[in-house]
Amino acid sequence: MASFDNYTWKRRSLFPLSTPFYRFHLCLMALLLSLLALPVDSQPPSQSDATRIKKLEDSLLSPCCYGEPVSRHMSEISFRIRKEIEEKVRVGQSDREILDYYKQLYGERVLLEPEGAKRTVLYSVPILVSLAGMLLVVAFLRHSLRKVLANNSGKDTTKQPIDARLAEAIRNATDT
Repeated sequence: MASFDNYTWKRRSLFPLSTPFYRFHLCLMALLLSLLALPVDSQPPSQSDATRIKKLEDSLLSPCCYGEPVSRHMSEISFRIRKEIEEKVRVGQSDREILDYYKQLYGERVLLEPEGAKRTVLYSVPILVSLAGMLLVVAFLRHSLRKVLANNSGKDTTKQPIDARLAEAIRNATDT
């Protein structure tokens, strides 16, 4: 039995990394080396970059439902887009390049505010409808006023005031 223990001892001495102490240190070294391989942000975005990032996130709708801006939506794709926007701003892409990239990727619907002629229509239609409504109200009031004036023009306008007629009606009712 002593010879067997002697054999295993020699085997362990040939491979010192197989002892528990060395295995622990080997795992620790592997962990530290893997942490060094992770990408590390050099620094957080500056104040101007942070405002640019926030503005870009607010100007894109979440492509999963087009219901909320990317900045407020809690879907996986929104998180990915936020990360991509931050990376693109750090690389130095302009706002127009970033918005054009997402417009090409998801279509024009991803933009919170449409561009070009659609933007003009979006802002001018409510104003035009309000003006048309006011014109209709003015036309209706003028028509109603003309109608009232036309009805009153044929009648005697020297009638007694309502109070005088009411007083006369009361006298007649009490006389009988």
